[in-house]
Amino acid sequence: MHIPIYSGRSFNSSDAPGAQPVAVVSRKFAERYFPGQNPIGQRIRMGSAENSKEPWVRIAGVCADVSYLWVDRETEPSVYLNVAQMPPAEGLYIVSTNGDPLSLAPSARQALAALDPAVPLDSVQTYQHYLNEALAGLTYVAAWLTIDAFVGLLLAAIGIFGVMANVVAERTREIGLRMALGASPAAMLKMVLRRAALLAGIGVAAGVVLAAGMARLSANLLFGVSAQDPAIFISITVAVIAISLLVSWGPARRAASIDPMRALRTE
Repeated sequence: MHIPIYSGRSFNSSDAPGAQPVAVVSRKFAERYFPGQNPIGQRIRMGSAENSKEPWVRIAGVCADVSYLWVDRETEPSVYLNVAQMPPAEGLYIVSTNGDPLSLAPSARQALAALDPAVPLDSVQTYQHYLNEALAGLTYVAAWLTIDAFVGLLLAAIGIFGVMANVVAERTREIGLRMALGASPAAMLKMVLRRAALLAGIGVAAGVVLAAGMARLSANLLFGVSAQDPAIFISITVAVIAISLLVSWGPARRAASIDPMRALRTE
């Protein structure tokens, strides 16, 4: 898996069944259990120190720390055992290839059968397919959250359009009077858009404060994104204000095209 070895060695052909069992430990394991010491050559045993029936294993090397949980990048102490000396009841075999990985499946079966014909080899799949299956639940949740976000944005756009259309309707006589006194259609357009930007700014300010608080509560559910990621907050703020101005363009154009005389006669 291309995990670098920092000191000592990895497993080799001398680590055969019947020989002294060896292990490779992670750097965090070495720092936690052998602080200030050289872990190479030290003996460890899995399980409870008093009741463990596992054999003593000698540390042969120290490797890099690896995170095994995709939801948490924090690494934990790890111990790697030699499958030839301490075979597990079941396991995954990973084969690195060039080209189509599935084309090597028959050769992998033959190689495994040559070692032990009694060992079955099933569920052959590419690593990408394995990741897709492992992340299927996360992908499903992310897809629905994305849909929810777009629905929320659509409802917000409809609401903003309705509010601005109502504002223009209520201020029809005022707008007509302004235009009768010399205000230009461009000035009316800017007035409505300025009003929309003000309302959107107030809403976004309140939303950002609430979102920051909610992000702190849900920080453990986020992966790869900080709960206070400025890029997220800035991009959402810009998007909401841009959509507010976009959906307000129609009511603003209507305000700019009002006939002053008809507006003044409107009861």
